[in-house]
Amino acid sequence: MTAAAFGVTATPTQTQLISLSPTPTLSWQASAGGISYDVYLFNGRTAIEQTGLTATFWRTPNLGAEEWQWWVRSIDSAGNAGPWNDAATFDSSGRAIGLSPLATANPTPTFTWTEVFGADRYILQVDNLTTGSSQVIRENALGTTNYTPNTTLAAGSYRFWVKALSNNNPIAGFWSKGVDFTIV
Repeated sequence: MTAAAFGVTATPTQTQLISLSPTPTLSWQASAGGISYDVYLFNGRTAIEQTGLTATFWRTPNLGAEEWQWWVRSIDSAGNAGPWNDAATFDSSGRAIGLSPLATANPTPTFTWTEVFGADRYILQVDNLTTGSSQVIRENALGTTNYTPNTTLAAGSYRFWVKALSNNNPIAGFWSKGVDFTIV
């Protein structure tokens, strides 16, 4: 069998895209003809390669709190390596990503953000940039990745942030980057 005849062709299935853990477990689909796997991680400065994995998952060493790209390839019984799959990205900082609202929104916007693996709850904070009022919305125990306020927001410019927390782990994620939006 030649190296071009097999390999990991699908994007790896990650157990998490954003994690509160600095040692996330990466997983991927088994490859026909593959008996082992190589994994390669890169964060823009540091490269880590793990070879000879016989399972379709690998718990990383401590990666700190940053964004990484990773690739996986399969190896057949003759030692031939298949092609590296397309890069996938994960973040071990626990920093959620604010998804909406973006730009303009209605007076009762629904706030959404990415899930953080290992998070039991989230804090949502919304500040009114027009008036300088902090915490016009502050929810400290949201169990989902979305929230719609019961009250309306006045016209003006706003910014929201989200932070992931774990009930069983003292590690908290970083605050998300602020997302600005306008109520018209």
